[in-house]
Amino acid sequence: MKLPYGYVLIGEKIVIHEENADVVRSIFEYYLAGASLGKIVDMLFTSANQ
Repeated sequence: MKLPYGYVLIGEKIVIHEENADVVRSIFEYYLAGASLGKIVDMLFTSANQ
């Protein structure tokens, strides 16, 4: 089973991967604020290259 980004498997339990949690939260915040998926991708790409 492939887990969604931001989650890890510890034993038999699926838990939040805290190092990635801020990125996932940001994606949802941008989306709920009305950003298009393309704009979100641009923001993620820009922040990854800084």
